[in-house]
Amino acid sequence: MRVSVKALHRTLLRGKDIKAIVVFFSFLFTLFIFLSLKPSGENDFERERQRLLSQRQTVTYESGSREKLNMSLLWLSQFKSATGFSTEAFAFIQGLEDRVTDIDIFQFDGEIHEDYVRNLNPEAQKLIQRHWMKEGETKVYDVIVFHSVAHAWQPFLYRNGLYRVGRTMFETDGIPKMWKTHLNYVNEIWIPSQFNFETFSRSGVDPSRLHIVPQAITPFTEDAAKLIPLSLPDPVKKDDFVFLSVFKWEPRKGIDILLDAYFREFEASDPVCLVILTRKGNSNASVFTEKISRYVDSLGVPLYTRARFLVLEPSLPTVLMPRLYRRANAFVLASRGEGWGRPLMEAMLMNVPVIATNWSGTTEFLREDTGYPISVELLEECSLGELQGADQQLFGGQRWARPSAYHLRKLMRYVMSHPLESLKKANYAREQVITKYNPHVVADIVVEQLKRILTRLEMEGKRRRV
Repeated sequence: MRVSVKALHRTLLRGKDIKAIVVFFSFLFTLFIFLSLKPSGENDFERERQRLLSQRQTVTYESGSREKLNMSLLWLSQFKSATGFSTEAFAFIQGLEDRVTDIDIFQFDGEIHEDYVRNLNPEAQKLIQRHWMKEGETKVYDVIVFHSVAHAWQPFLYRNGLYRVGRTMFETDGIPKMWKTHLNYVNEIWIPSQFNFETFSRSGVDPSRLHIVPQAITPFTEDAAKLIPLSLPDPVKKDDFVFLSVFKWEPRKGIDILLDAYFREFEASDPVCLVILTRKGNSNASVFTEKISRYVDSLGVPLYTRARFLVLEPSLPTVLMPRLYRRANAFVLASRGEGWGRPLMEAMLMNVPVIATNWSGTTEFLREDTGYPISVELLEECSLGELQGADQQLFGGQRWARPSAYHLRKLMRYVMSHPLESLKKANYAREQVITKYNPHVVADIVVEQLKRILTRLEMEGKRRRV
């Protein structure tokens, strides 16, 4: 709309049409307000999450008031490997550090990844400095914990431990056949969930040797509200609803189901983007991008209507993970089975709504009140044709879940359409994770297990050495 400046000037000079002047300036004011407005949904979502994250949820813990065990403990795990075992092990040690008089840790069953070690957070670096076992250590420990896949446990490793604990988990409805012998090399087994208690028991493991010890997770920061969301490159747009998925590239993670659901439910016109962080060997983001594009081609989804997606480089520094979660509007994983599901808990810590399969270890903390469980169509034989090498031996003869792609589509659309409702659920999930799986809270559970073991050693007349 054009208004003649000269005409306005003449009107002003004449002073004959005050009403026209009022109407004109009212129009300008309305136009200014209209142009200043942006869609409020995304802004409301971010403001509400900022408010919820500002409400710090902490666990009151005073180390001096907790019992400290006079014992020696050696914890062997993949501390210097870029694996879930590493992050879990560090969280255990963080909680136990003030509860056990003598703790040593050492690398076990895993390739050392130097870049991962360099990028460890300062607290993990300090734990290594304080507790790393000296090369050639000959002392005998009261308890040794072997924290890894069970087929790495060997008899010759146990000579310097009075009592041997295996910490492990598995993702199917049973355990690998090759594990049965190795599980007998330890005195008892700590598994993280009721799911694994049942699957190990059904596979012939004596239930009296199984003890549920949940995973611990360390909050990224004490003030998550101050974290700046990670800026993501094209094709992610500023106001996009970002679905984030973090996983290792393998059939078990249900990549095909996730892609099928996302690309059939959303189109290029939707303000949405699927952001994937994955890794396999030395492959980079372009390799995974090409694989995804080929798979979507096979679905028959036209290129011009295809919803946007982004694959991040696997080398993304771990210190940026909190900011990545901070940018996400929802986390999604259509896994066929999980031993626990640590990325889900990491997302929950950052108040991100979680959509994940309603089966296996994740059911320990993912429920209708803490997230959006994907229904399972059936349990099916592990797809050996898609598995490589040792994985065929691990998963042969077992079953895992087939999550419903149809239900996943509905959940993704629902969470996107109800952002504030999903945030309320995410906030409750965050509260549950912080209060139940904080390292110091889980340490109480571990200490009770260790006390029971020490009592047994004393009854058997074995002298503890500290």
